[in-house]
Amino acid sequence: WGAPTGMPRRMTPSELEGARKFASGWGNAEEFSMSFSSGAAGMKGELPGDLRGTFFRNGPGVMDVYGTKLAHPIDGDGLIGKLTFHGDGRASFVARFVETATHVKE
Repeated sequence: WGAPTGMPRRMTPSELEGARKFASGWGNAEEFSMSFSSGAAGMKGELPGDLRGTFFRNGPGVMDVYGTKLAHPIDGDGLIGKLTFHGDGRASFVARFVETATHVKE
């Protein structure tokens, strides 16, 4: 079915340097929650009044373990982000870690 039969090759230094700009967005995060509404202090513009739904983002939230930097974003502890549009100009965001046994132990 076309699966590779050998080990993947190492990236060249120039390939690795080019990939760094894409990895710069990955870093340590914390659990938090917030709510906001159209017209609130510091907010510009408005959310459409009929915008309703939820967007989930699943990705790494911790990029080091006991001070050791992880080599790849998929090694990081999972963080789920939930952005909810309530349909009345309000929105809220919550971020929580996936409570795996290793994350709880760390």
